[in-house]
Amino acid sequence: MRLVIAEKPSVAKSLAAVLGAATRKDGYLEGGGWLVSWCLGHLAGLADAATYNPDYAKWRYDDLPILPEPWQMVVSKDKKKQFDILKQLMNAPDVTEVANACDAGREGELIFRSVYELAGCQKPMKRLWISSMEDSAIREGFASLHPGADYDGLRDAALCRAKADWLVGINATRLFSVLYHRTLNIGRVMSPTLALIVQREAEIDAFKPVPFYTVALDLLGFTAASARMDKKADAEQLKSACQGGTVTVKQVERRDKSEKPPALYDLTNPAYAPECWITLITKGVMGLVAGLAMADREEPKYGRCTVSAALGCVAYYILYFFKSFAYDGLLMGGLTAATAAAALPLKIPASLFNGAVAIILAPPLCVALRHALKKAHIQLP
Repeated sequence: MRLVIAEKPSVAKSLAAVLGAATRKDGYLEGGGWLVSWCLGHLAGLADAATYNPDYAKWRYDDLPILPEPWQMVVSKDKKKQFDILKQLMNAPDVTEVANACDAGREGELIFRSVYELAGCQKPMKRLWISSMEDSAIREGFASLHPGADYDGLRDAALCRAKADWLVGINATRLFSVLYHRTLNIGRVMSPTLALIVQREAEIDAFKPVPFYTVALDLLGFTAASARMDKKADAEQLKSACQGGTVTVKQVERRDKSEKPPALYDLTNPAYAPECWITLITKGVMGLVAGLAMADREEPKYGRCTVSAALGCVAYYILYFFKSFAYDGLLMGGLTAATAAAALPLKIPASLFNGAVAIILAPPLCVALRHALKKAHIQLP
């Protein structure tokens, strides 16, 4: 009989299904010459400070540093039942071999070894090393089990990590908490990471923007810009030298460039106020035109609603493209008239799509709304 120990119950069930261990017992599965059981994560871990000396239950400066020797492993109280089951299975007379099927990694190795050593098991140990839970991968893994001793270094690395966390966490947390009279959690990984964040935040706060100037030439289809200059006078001099001259483009190189998505609109930002008013006016004119086209029709027909929606879209298109040209291009973008006009065709596909959707949806909504108002005895002016 061979015993397989997985890291968690779900993995144990998958392994048992492939091995044919279908009979469920208390804390394990059995069948086909296999016993399949599981840990519940870290069943055992390094003992806390009070285990070595009851006086360490109180945090005192004079007790520091706390350096356990030898180190002790203890089983979690809420997981003791499963540990007892594993211990009984490991030391059962009919079990000839134990297979470590915990996760293929440093922590998985430590989880199994901790239980194996605390249980006092002396049975031969094998290692299942797979990265897939497919049935074929499980069969292949059990067909080529590795000697457990091949992974001693992995276990030592995990135990070293656990001890480092313990030494830094226990001693540093107690030290700073006692010195500052408040609980300050210090961790081997947490504290350096937090320090990096604080350092970066300080750099951002201390950053002082430095103005710079460039000279841009609007060419056919693209813009050529000079290098950054610290002095505005130098940029003005270069601009003056370029005005009225002739530019020869010797080479054009295309490169793929990625841009971050634009930030979400902050409607509380005063910079957006003009654009909000412009959008309100254009939408209002669109509704006004469509409404005037329907003003003399108490019982609107579907065709008339469609024509009114189309007229409203035309009015919106005129104002929207004028806003894109004059406000977005000339005023805010600082573009020339030719460049701003060249960018307008890019907006046509999306605008036509939006208009088509509006023309399709507006008539049935208009008819339904009129009927609802009439049914509610609400008379429109």
